[in-house]
Amino acid sequence: MAGSVALAQNPQNPAPKPDGSPAAITPAPAVEKKSNPARPAPKFGDSVDFAKKLFDRLTPEEKARFMENFERWKALPPEERQALMMHEKMQREKIVHEIDEAIKKTGLQLDKDRREVFALRYTQERRKIEDQLRKEMEEKRRPLLQEMLGHLVSEFNTPPLSPATSPAPTPAPTQ
Repeated sequence: MAGSVALAQNPQNPAPKPDGSPAAITPAPAVEKKSNPARPAPKFGDSVDFAKKLFDRLTPEEKARFMENFERWKALPPEERQALMMHEKMQREKIVHEIDEAIKKTGLQLDKDRREVFALRYTQERRKIEDQLRKEMEEKRRPLLQEMLGHLVSEFNTPPLSPATSPAPTPAPTQ
């Protein structure tokens, strides 16, 4: 299930923060693998091939954005990278918890495969909702920012008040 969630979050195209600033760039963290005796764990080469296939599916614009994000990630100090990875881990855990709560709340009885599909769909639909809310917030923010700028322009467009003339300083008494 965690693997599905990590793939659905698309770390190559992070969503902006609610305040409109760009989101921090984090690479997809390693997904904890649970051993399944019916299916052997993939070897490193298998995951590299899988990553190449995912990368090949991206549009040229998405590939360029991925490479820019990767370069920005490499340039970050190790402490910032660690903090971003920790934040991303907490976000993933929160979503996994929300998915579990949604399944429990709906009363669905899902096997492992259907649960993974549910988690993927939940994440996709959640992203759509978050994107819509972000757009609505930006639409509401835009006129307020224009109004604020108008107030600031009128405030700072007036000539500054001249400082009140103060009496000349008196010389210090000599001894």
